[in-house]
Amino acid sequence: MSKSNTALSGLGIKQGAQKVFEYLVQNGISPVTKIAEGINSPKSSVYDSLSELSSHGLIVEYSENRSKEYGAISADQLKDVISNKIKNIKSSEEALLSFMNSAPKGKSSLKPKIKFYVGPEGIRQAFRDTTWNNSCKETFLMWPTKEMINILSPEFSKWHS
Repeated sequence: MSKSNTALSGLGIKQGAQKVFEYLVQNGISPVTKIAEGINSPKSSVYDSLSELSSHGLIVEYSENRSKEYGAISADQLKDVISNKIKNIKSSEEALLSFMNSAPKGKSSLKPKIKFYVGPEGIRQAFRDTTWNNSCKETFLMWPTKEMINILSPEFSKWHS
């Protein structure tokens, strides 16, 4: 992956749009047909990529008569686009942190407590843990009973019951 692709990925630009942007930087202002030929991609995909690049403010559309051509923005314009993105991200960060810090304490998201047990002895331990743990509200077990009895032994099943 080239440096420009890595940088464009960091801006959230998809791979197809990255190819179009690189083509425009290297070849200058071009119509869709030439872009599609240059990157070996269908025109419909190029139009999608141009739309994405336009929404990020990375290209300029030139209209002459009925034909349209597209070009990459200048390096100075790119600096401005990235600077604005950084400002927007910082503003979003401040707003979200303020919102989260103002939320009532104790209502934070809960993480499920999941334990994994492996093998017959692990399953026996799971049964033992469940029996003696009062904080355990629910236990889900999906296992054919006949197979369970064969692996855990009838004695263990009787003890657990």
